[in-house]
Amino acid sequence: MLAICRQGIAEYFGGRYVLTQRLLWDGDWKFVYNGFDYDELYNLAANPFEMNNLAQEPAHARRIQAMTRHM
Repeated sequence: MLAICRQGIAEYFGGRYVLTQRLLWDGDWKFVYNGFDYDELYNLAANPFEMNNLAQEPAHARRIQAMTRHM
């Protein structure tokens, strides 16, 4: 039986310039911590092309806090 991973973490520390970016996928949610720009939060089930950033909406503050702790 094949198990499907529903979580993942990725990090990027820049190439030519030093910067930090961390990503966490958790089920239908993707959170991107941008140390150099605005953070990003997407519900991939409702928004698979990541066109609607939910990170600035107060309704998602707890989800962002939990995902940041998980990183």
